[in-house]
Amino acid sequence: MAGFMIGILVFLVGNVLLCRTDENAGEYLSKMQQVQQGECSSEEETQQAEDKNEAPKEADKDTKPPQGFRISGNMEIPQGFIEEIMLYQYIEYGVRKYNEDKGKNNRYSVDIHEDMLPYGTEFAMKTAGGKPYKTDLAKELLPELSDNIFNFILHGQDETKYISIDTYNMKIYLYDMIVE
Repeated sequence: MAGFMIGILVFLVGNVLLCRTDENAGEYLSKMQQVQQGECSSEEETQQAEDKNEAPKEADKDTKPPQGFRISGNMEIPQGFIEEIMLYQYIEYGVRKYNEDKGKNNRYSVDIHEDMLPYGTEFAMKTAGGKPYKTDLAKELLPELSDNIFNFILHGQDETKYISIDTYNMKIYLYDMIVE
């Protein structure tokens, strides 16, 4: 019996040292406590205790839909926040490529809530017949952001630019002005 208790303690300490984040850790601890207290004297009773622990867990899964993106067993991020981060990454990527290709070092700021323009906004270039800067959108795309166009104002140090992120055609465009 003493050897069994030592084995259980070694098992529990090993799990703690490995920082086990498994959702079933609570089940294992309760099972081990039941075994230590003699509540489960046979394998059948241990299996029944496991089944009882799994039944409420399955019911919880059915009643609680996921609220966001799970990054670990202990943390979940809201889906809207992830979408915002991806939009900021697309904007940063477009501005970085523009600066690299044009040999500029301009810095812009944007707030995707305040600086978002309507879907149907029309843009133009200052020079007649000028073409907007265009680059391919990275292949990382959330389904919630696909098949859409996102338009923003970019506030620069000396100038204002406009960016259009076309997730349908997988392109990013930078413009000089809005058509009025």
